[in-house]
Amino acid sequence: MSKPIIDDFENALFELELTFQSGPNDFFFTEKELHSYFYHLCMKSDLLYGDYNLVHTEYPTPFKCKTTKSDPFIKKAHANSKNQRAHIDLVLMNPNYIDCTLSHQLTKKHQYLTGVGDQLFSNYIMDFYTFYQKFSESYHESVLLYAIEFKFHRHNYSGIKYPIRNLIQDINKLNMLREFEISKGIPFCDKIKSLVFVGDRISASSRNGIENIAREYPDICSVIIK
Repeated sequence: MSKPIIDDFENALFELELTFQSGPNDFFFTEKELHSYFYHLCMKSDLLYGDYNLVHTEYPTPFKCKTTKSDPFIKKAHANSKNQRAHIDLVLMNPNYIDCTLSHQLTKKHQYLTGVGDQLFSNYIMDFYTFYQKFSESYHESVLLYAIEFKFHRHNYSGIKYPIRNLIQDINKLNMLREFEISKGIPFCDKIKSLVFVGDRISASSRNGIENIAREYPDICSVIIK
């Protein structure tokens, strides 16, 4: 079931990149517009499972995070800490996970789909972990098929501190999600991608700084240049 869904999702990604590169300058003003347009492409591709949408934005990580002043700029935090969960720009849910959730006797099924409970994180997350593990051991699959972080650099900027810091932070957040195993050898998320869109106003030096980071993470980060 998963391969055709992933193929449709990746085809929508390709269409987004093509639209960005071939469309007129300033077709997109903001990063949110890139999110929205890609969401539209996904809906056009019928990325659904019955009455359920497989594509969601701002999906919470299954762990809390804390930011740091130096590389990696983000780390996992203890469940009882005062830190908050990070969020992924856009995810593709596994339809088998949805099916498994709906078929089990769970008092609040929607919470296991959204990943958010109605009490302290440290209390409800242990129940979620137990269910994640049951699912992975039954299906040998991840809860999420895909997780994507977007970055849009539309204008020139002074220096490379914050653009580069934010990009590295995104990449490390995605890596933590992929490395978070719900059972031995099975990650919470199967595929991850950091997409960096670079507008036509960006200088060569600033673009080179972004591309240098992408070259360090060729399996995760893609730079799409206008």
